[in-house]
Amino acid sequence: MTIHRNNNNKSEIQGNQGNQGNQGTVKKWLMGLSIKSKLWISFTVTAVAIVAISLDEITSLSTVHEQVNQLVTDLQPAMMHLNKSKELLESSSAAMGFYLLSKDKLQLEKSNESLEKFKAELDGLQAYESIVKNDENVSIIHSIQQELQSFTELGSRIATISESETANFPARKLATEEINPRSKIVLQLLGQMLFSEEEEEASPLRKEILNEINEVRYSWINIMNSIRAFLAFRGEASLIELDAYSQNFHDNISLLKRRSSNLTLDQSDSLEQVEAVVETIFLKTEELVKLHGGDQWQMDAYLIGSQVMPQLNQIHQYLDTLIAYEKIRLDSTLDQVSTLY
Repeated sequence: MTIHRNNNNKSEIQGNQGNQGNQGTVKKWLMGLSIKSKLWISFTVTAVAIVAISLDEITSLSTVHEQVNQLVTDLQPAMMHLNKSKELLESSSAAMGFYLLSKDKLQLEKSNESLEKFKAELDGLQAYESIVKNDENVSIIHSIQQELQSFTELGSRIATISESETANFPARKLATEEINPRSKIVLQLLGQMLFSEEEEEASPLRKEILNEINEVRYSWINIMNSIRAFLAFRGEASLIELDAYSQNFHDNISLLKRRSSNLTLDQSDSLEQVEAVVETIFLKTEELVKLHGGDQWQMDAYLIGSQVMPQLNQIHQYLDTLIAYEKIRLDSTLDQVSTLY
């Protein structure tokens, strides 16, 4: 073992001596060169170093040029399109809101115009590599287009609904089609009962019957006024009045029915018809109160809250995702350019 180590040490010593010998040879060779040769060697080494540095700088400048070109022609314009898209979408929704409040056609035209510009901005995004080369971005744009189509169709529907009083307020439509025509029938029947009473001989009993018929008619008019007040203001006070007048109406009807033996045939027949029609009216009135007191009492506002706003929020989230992606790319490119510079 000792002999083997000694041999290794000798080999290392001989190797070091050989390197020193080579260095000495090169040194002697350099010392033997003429001054002119030494100058040429120095010049050549310096030139090679300068060329190497220059090539490295050219490569760096080329990279900077590519990064700046991407920044100017792709990333920044794409970001501008995205920000403009958000502005146009907000402008469209704001104009639609003003239209629903004022019914000003100019606001509706402004909303549609902003929406068309938004579509153009969205289509313009597909011209940028930073967008189309990312599958997730392409999928997001496709999702925005789908949401936008649904949003446009819904906007047209809301505009149509808001122009129609009966379509926009379902309870008013119910009152117009189901309650008001029947209420006219009730008033006509009560009027016939009053007219029939004029043909009877005057007496204290007939006077009481006449007053009771008038009380029924008066109660019914108050019921209809309470329904109209509720349709106009949706106030709890109107419903309290409606309940009170309804109870009063039923009490007066009961009084008349107790006098059935003293009523004329026409009056008895009319009273039966009144009860049948009123029963249907009260059922429709319960439906009206439930409808007008619920979330869907005004359809354009209900559709905006339940469908339009969720769609707008979803589109904004999609746009924010694209903007965040572009911002990361933009900041990264700026950092690279700064580092290379």
